Amino acid sequence: MAYKRNPMRSERISSLAKYVISSSQTGALVFATQWFERTLDDSASKRLSIPQAFLAVDAILIIWLNIMDGVVVYPKVIEANIQKRNCRLWRLKILLWNQLKRNGQTRSSRNY
Repeated sequence: MAYKRNPMRSERISSLAKYVISSSQTGALVFATQWFERTLDDSASKRLSIPQAFLAVDAILIIWLNIMDGVVVYPKVIEANIQKRNCRLWRLKILLWNQLKRNGQTRSSRNY
């Protein structure tokens, strides 16, 4: 798992995601106290929180791409773990998804 080999970067992604979630609430907090009054601090809040949220999401994506560049997938290990845990349902879904991919369909085009 990527977070086991890259704990610092994964924690940074988690922290930035929490920041984005909390920054989305600033507009609601200002609205709760001022109702429909359009004041300077309302627009200042929006002018600050929205661009900062976009920058944080951009940083999350950059860090995620950095982590995923080093990911190595071992299909035989995955298959061994599936066999060991006897996850029939997941095995069936994986087989169905692979079959759909071979046929050029997407998962959303079929209902399970």
